Amino acid sequence: MKKYIKTSMVIMSGFIFMAVIHLSTQCELFSLDPIDNEEDITNLDIDNKGIEKISSKTEDAFFSGDPQQIAEIMLEESLEFYGDGLFNQDPVKLVEQGNAFKTRELTAASEIYAEYSYTYNDIKYTMSFARLDVGDWKLIRF
Repeated sequence: MKKYIKTSMVIMSGFIFMAVIHLSTQCELFSLDPIDNEEDITNLDIDNKGIEKISSKTEDAFFSGDPQQIAEIMLEESLEFYGDGLFNQDPVKLVEQGNAFKTRELTAASEIYAEYSYTYNDIKYTMSFARLDVGDWKLIRF
């Protein structure tokens, strides 16, 4: 019986030791509080013209029904991800998606990222764009 009590005391001390270490080393660098300084948001250099230009190009590319036109506005890594799936799409479905993209709403925008949401066949979708170092915008996800 003494053996079990001793073992359980060692285990309990281990848990207490781990709790003390955990509580004493918490990092306060990360916070769940909202942004403290509103100027951080309002001073962003958002390229609204560039975002609107790429969204119009995207609409036109989908509306054409030609996967090659969509591929031309995509980021190379995204094109590799979508692979043959893009080129095997039914052109009619691409045109329908392009038509649905006309109802887009900008849901997020920053200096290097933009995201639109739209509804297609009663399902809400998003399309995301990234700004390259040279200033061009590319489609990264749809």
